[in-house]
Amino acid sequence: MRRFAAGLLVLLTGSLAKAEPPGGERDARAAIQRGTAFLAKDALQWKKDHNCVSCHHAALVSWALREAKLKGHAIDEPVLAEMTKWVAESGNGKTGVPRPEGIPKALNMKAVLFALALHADPQPDETSQNGLKLLLQTVKEDQNEGGVWNSWPDTRPPIFGHSDETATALATLAVLPAAAAGDESAAAVRDKGLKWLAEHETTGDHQAVCVRLMLSKKAGRPETERARAAARTRLPDQDAAR
Repeated sequence: MRRFAAGLLVLLTGSLAKAEPPGGERDARAAIQRGTAFLAKDALQWKKDHNCVSCHHAALVSWALREAKLKGHAIDEPVLAEMTKWVAESGNGKTGVPRPEGIPKALNMKAVLFALALHADPQPDETSQNGLKLLLQTVKEDQNEGGVWNSWPDTRPPIFGHSDETATALATLAVLPAAAAGDESAAAVRDKGLKWLAEHETTGDHQAVCVRLMLSKKAGRPETERARAAARTRLPDQDAAR
C-alpha cells in the first residue's frame, strides 16, 4: 500500500511546483523527494530479497521516478536505469493464472503497468522498445470488442481492484504514446477505449478518477471532461460511510 501511495503521489503532484504558490511549491517538492527516495530504496531491497519483477516494486517505481525526473526533480538515476531494464526484460506481461469464469479476456494488468513504466521514457533504448512491443501486444489482445478492458473480480486493492473503468482508463493510457507515434493498431485500440469511457460516466471511485484525469490530460480531451470527473470523486472514507 505504501509503495502504491508513494508512486501515485509522485505521478499526481509532479507538476504542482509550477502551479502552487511558493509555500505550496516547497511542500510539494519535499513530498516528491521523500516519495522518490522511499521508492528507490524499497525497490532495491525487494529485488535483493525476492528478485521478483513486480508492478509495485519495479513498474510503478520506474514510472514514478521517470515522471519526477522529467519534471525537474532529482531522483536516483542508477535505480531508475536498473528498474527500467528489469521491466523491459520481463516478457509480455501475461499471467499464468487462468482467467475467471465468464471473463475470457480479463486484463493482464501487469502488461499495462509495465508498458506505462517503459513509455514514460521519451527516448527508450532498444531493450525498452523490444519490451514495449511484447507488452503492448498483450494489452491490445485483452481489449473487448466494445472498447472495455475487464478487470479481475478477485484481485486485491489498491493496484488492481474490481473496476472495469480503472482497467480501461489505465490500458488506454498505456497505448497513447504508441498511437501518437503512428501505430495504427494502437490508435484503433485507443479510440475504442476513449469512446467507452466517454459513454460511461465515472463511478466516482478515487483511483478511477485519478487515472481518468491523467488520461484526459495526455489525450488532449476537453477541460470540461476533467472537471466533470473530478466533481464526482468519492474518497475512500466516503465509500465506507455509505
